[in-house]
Amino acid sequence: MKQCSPFSIIKNCYNCEKKFNLLNEKIYCNMCGKLFCIYCLNNYLNDFKIIKVCNKCIIKYNEENKNKDENINYYEKIINEKNNLINKLSKKIIKKNMVDKSTQTI
Repeated sequence: MKQCSPFSIIKNCYNCEKKFNLLNEKIYCNMCGKLFCIYCLNNYLNDFKIIKVCNKCIIKYNEENKNKDENINYYEKIINEKNNLINKLSKKIIKKNMVDKSTQTI
């Protein structure tokens, strides 16, 4: 988490610029540390609804995780191709060994 904005100095929401008051509370984004009102800070990073983040940070977080998923899929594809190649080579080796044994003279 980045350094938080000074709580007492900030008077307006970083997003909508509405003044903070008793009905419009100050809430920190847990990723960037900026102060938002309760209406602008309504995203959560997980299903437990603990980690609140701003719109900009949730988009960044989703993009980073999308890239991780794409990388995982890419590596899974490479591993599957490698395993398929190993299976094909194993079958060829077994077949060759069977042919070699059948052609041996006693």
